[in-house]
Amino acid sequence: MKLELLTIDEVAEILRENRETTRQRVKAGQIEGVPMGRGSGARQKWLVPQENVERFLKEKIDAAYGPKQKTKRKAAAASTSKEWF
Repeated sequence: MKLELLTIDEVAEILRENRETTRQRVKAGQIEGVPMGRGSGARQKWLVPQENVERFLKEKIDAAYGPKQKTKRKAAAASTSKEWF
């Protein structure tokens, strides 16, 4: 399994948002990342595993639309009565 690490700029491009917004999300822990180097504040470098970005997107989609549910059309069709009148 290959671990792909993304920079803040790459994550921002995936999320289609400003890099500072992405940096704030990572610093706040909304997206888990690893700080790299000695910088601090806006100069701090971060690396974010791609799976963490995917998890963040899935959580946002589930929050907006609800978790994906399997439909039960066949079971419902079989259990309904054939009398329509």
